[in-house]
Amino acid sequence: RNRAPRVLMVSQRLYPYIAGAEQQALGLARALTRAGADVRVVTTLFADGLTSLETIDGIRVERISVPRHFSAQPEQNRATADWLSGVFDAMPFRVERQGEYANIVALPGISFAEVILVGAHYDSVPMCPGADDNGSAVAAVLVCAAACSLWRPVLPVVFVAFNREEDGLLGSRNFVESYLRGAKRGQGRVLG
Repeated sequence: RNRAPRVLMVSQRLYPYIAGAEQQALGLARALTRAGADVRVVTTLFADGLTSLETIDGIRVERISVPRHFSAQPEQNRATADWLSGVFDAMPFRVERQGEYANIVALPGISFAEVILVGAHYDSVPMCPGADDNGSAVAAVLVCAAACSLWRPVLPVVFVAFNREEDGLLGSRNFVESYLRGAKRGQGRVLG
């Protein structure tokens, strides 16, 4: 059976002067559609500055755009992790906090031998709201997860919000060294 490949694109326009990136994404979507792919495009736009990103399901960059460095703002960092867990949990994902740095891992309801990993880091530099580093990417990950949950709830996709990127990639390194290696050894993880 030949089925059209399904493609989900998340196009993000951060500032009006780089709107060309959105046009490129839409051009790619049109080309994929002409080639027979079933394409869905979710576009996130800043309407009037960094605090007005509207996306599906009410996901907003402004919700995460507060100083949330792991060491300098530990309470806000934990609150952000709690919020992310809640957003993923409201979708059909099994949510885990992974490792000593509290990476948030959203897993599909069933196991797959291979998965696509979609991620972004949720911490910020000290005393900075981090809307563009990396709140906008976290919002894009959440929009992608929401779109996947609406479009086809059981996909081989794992979403990860990494912590401590601003401290030398500690969260993502811990994820690779412990979680992914454990999955390869068959310790019951979805990444098999």
